[in-house]
Amino acid sequence: MPVRVSQDYFDIAQICRSGQCFRMEMLPQYDGAADGPDPGASSGAGRGQGAVHGVLHVGAASDTSGYGAADGPDPGASGGAGRRQGAVRASLVAHGRYLEITQRGNETTFSCGDEEFEGIWKRYFDLERDYGGIVRCAMDAGGHLRDAASCGGGLRILRQELWETLVTFIISQQNNITRIRRSVAALCERFGEGKTAWVWRGGGYAQGGHAPPQTGGGGVWPIGARCGDGQPGGANDESDGSGISGSAGYGGGDPAGCVSVGYHSFPTPEALAAATPEEMSACGLGYRGPYIIKTARQVLQGDVDLDGIAGMDYPQAREALKTLSGVGNKVADCVCLFALGHLDAFPVDTHIKQALGRHYPEGFPQGDFDGISGIMQQYLFYYELHGRAKSVPVQ
Repeated sequence: MPVRVSQDYFDIAQICRSGQCFRMEMLPQYDGAADGPDPGASSGAGRGQGAVHGVLHVGAASDTSGYGAADGPDPGASGGAGRRQGAVRASLVAHGRYLEITQRGNETTFSCGDEEFEGIWKRYFDLERDYGGIVRCAMDAGGHLRDAASCGGGLRILRQELWETLVTFIISQQNNITRIRRSVAALCERFGEGKTAWVWRGGGYAQGGHAPPQTGGGGVWPIGARCGDGQPGGANDESDGSGISGSAGYGGGDPAGCVSVGYHSFPTPEALAAATPEEMSACGLGYRGPYIIKTARQVLQGDVDLDGIAGMDYPQAREALKTLSGVGNKVADCVCLFALGHLDAFPVDTHIKQALGRHYPEGFPQGDFDGISGIMQQYLFYYELHGRAKSVPVQ
């Protein structure tokens, strides 16, 4: 069965737009009945290639998010605490797995079983932290931070894989979110392992499985509970190091009502260390390509121990990361914040420099937000990009 949670201050669209993870993208809204049209139809390349049993490809050509600094207002606007009328849907590739997420009001549905949710996604989305208290802390500070938290109060700090976060934020240097997404997708397609996930989208269910629950009348279903990764209708037998083998789903036979989603795992250090600058250039990486190759070789040669870094405190981890090729203060801080869980890390890029220059010319008072200043940074960053909408009303 898919997992449903009720969670305030958790907005999938805001998280997707925040630029933390470049393998998360918004999907078309779909509220069709079980025998309705393909939920992927008319949504860009890689979508809409048949109803059930169709093959959707998550890759460079499939830029369904298209979210950059110049895009329109936050889709969470006027929804009350970042909420919307109808469902909001997103997909994510992480930990070698494909996940779909639907959000209606404060109810969020994850296309996975309980074991996978507890073992991976609860920690990944930082769902056990009291973000309501953090938002109130920002509101109490007043001024620009109050406005920023009002806009981005549905954000969470993701806990991503260290290697992937390191490489993607090397790519992020002097770049924008849309181009970063495309480069990361191209890198995964060229050097990652091809995989398949079967996602339930209506029209029956796999033999031997269980029909997903309806959400309301009229045959309107939540996003698909995954039928199983790897083989149609079956469980995923591969272990990704999470301690979870396979996923609960509706598998066991013909995956009726399922859509096959093709995707790629993130490339290993071995794969990227063997790459050529020309191959990296073909992924749109420019001058960043040689940095990534050298960083991968440094990791393989043991010059830097990523497992050791994961056990360091923030100052130690930051300095150790900066010994890698292409990693300066900003990239190191992003890795510390988005992969290592060091919530005192405060990345400073062009957007943050602009915000600090206008509103905090003497510097942001990080000492006032001990242990959560990195979350405040995300509110400021998001407001710089999407500040035309107010998503969390002031209580």
